[in-house]
Amino acid sequence: MIEALNEDLPNNSKALVCNLDLILKWLSLRFYDTNPSVLLKGLEYLNQVFQTLVEMEYILAENEGSAFIPHLLLKVNIIFLILILFFRTFKYHIL
Repeated sequence: MIEALNEDLPNNSKALVCNLDLILKWLSLRFYDTNPSVLLKGLEYLNQVFQTLVEMEYILAENEGSAFIPHLLLKVNIIFLILILFFRTFKYHIL
């Protein structure tokens, strides 16, 4: 699915804007997927989406941002906490 979206993105930015809320909601669900490759592909696609939106000087609507940003922040926070715990554990094993 993400591969098809990646292929379509450069040629169809109008469809991206029209369906942005659905795309962001779908990507929010992918954040909770346990498969790391799906998460990485989703983040790569998300990066391309936001690059396209910046080039178009598009501003996220409130419903688009509210459907997506809390999930992104939660995922980033969880990854950050896991890294902190990993490095704390790693530090104690070295000492």
